[in-house]
Amino acid sequence: MSHLREIAAPFVAATPTGASTTDRLRVTPGEAAILAEVGGFLGGLFRTDFAQRAAEGRLDSAGRAVSRRDRKRAMTGVSSSRWAGAITRE
Repeated sequence: MSHLREIAAPFVAATPTGASTTDRLRVTPGEAAILAEVGGFLGGLFRTDFAQRAAEGRLDSAGRAVSRRDRKRAMTGVSSSRWAGAITRE
């Protein structure tokens, strides 16, 4: 007959010790207008990219990589590479 390993005594895990903060961004009316404009612009880029992805249909992993590369290159012409990468990431 095989021997089973012994079960350890139960224990309680310690509570999380990290700090949590919540705060609102306090902006001036001018800054709020700029943030709304930027948000609208980036949202438009996202919707355009989403429509392109949907039109392509299902792709295998290699096809997705090629598609993302091409979409990111096209989007980098109207935005930064960082935003284009964030938007085209699936």
